[in-house]
Amino acid sequence: MLLSKRCIALWLTSLFILYWISLSLPALRRKLFRCELSKVGQFALYSYNFGNYRNELHGIQDILLSFNKYGIDSYFFTNRQIPPVNGWEIIVIDTNKEFTNRSAGKKLKFQFHPKLEKYRYLIHTDARDARLLQMRKWLSNGLMYFVLDNPQYALFVGEHPDRKNIEEEVNVLFGHGGIQPQAELENWKKFLSEEFVTLNEVRLPELCTWILDTHDRVFVDHWSRIYDLLNKHGLWRDQVVFSYAMVTQALKIKYIGVKATHHSAWED
Repeated sequence: MLLSKRCIALWLTSLFILYWISLSLPALRRKLFRCELSKVGQFALYSYNFGNYRNELHGIQDILLSFNKYGIDSYFFTNRQIPPVNGWEIIVIDTNKEFTNRSAGKKLKFQFHPKLEKYRYLIHTDARDARLLQMRKWLSNGLMYFVLDNPQYALFVGEHPDRKNIEEEVNVLFGHGGIQPQAELENWKKFLSEEFVTLNEVRLPELCTWILDTHDRVFVDHWSRIYDLLNKHGLWRDQVVFSYAMVTQALKIKYIGVKATHHSAWED
């Protein structure tokens, strides 16, 4: 009889504990959600278009609107007056006074804009439909939380789908003067010739979509050099400079499969 009473007491205690847990879990989940939401405020998403050469601005509003569900501060830079997009701050830059169209995009990509200074994590995507959709897929699959869980990395970027290293990228551009002036490319290849063995150890990224932790000041300083090197050497393609500028920072780069469709695809 005594054992039976003890069993009943333990059973009732267990029920009470389970009941208390059931009441506490929603509050705990709400607390965790608020915590995660506050971290999202450290992120800013930005994109840009200068010149509209490929007619990227046609119909772009609908894609931009689809990013509002992530609750991220979002900025779009352009040199044209475009209709307002709910959830996005449109910033017009006069490229006739400040930069050429090409230089304006590179400046924003590698040296940012004062509007972005207050954010720790910058989410960048080119304005082409395919790139915007790629970033949207990454965000939907939890890329921001993967970034927060992996502070050892400063850059989360897509791997290049076709080429592995800087030497391949330099070589493939010969004969394509429309996207890279050839004399400058030849000079750059000579400049790098004795360093290719080392630089080729840095995997070639696709620099259209990425997230960068701006609190890693050493990394950001090297990142900023990409813009300076492009201008100094008359180069147009980011990838022919990336490995040279970032070789000492390679361990801080997390490469993401461009076709990654879920969180596990980002793991090593």
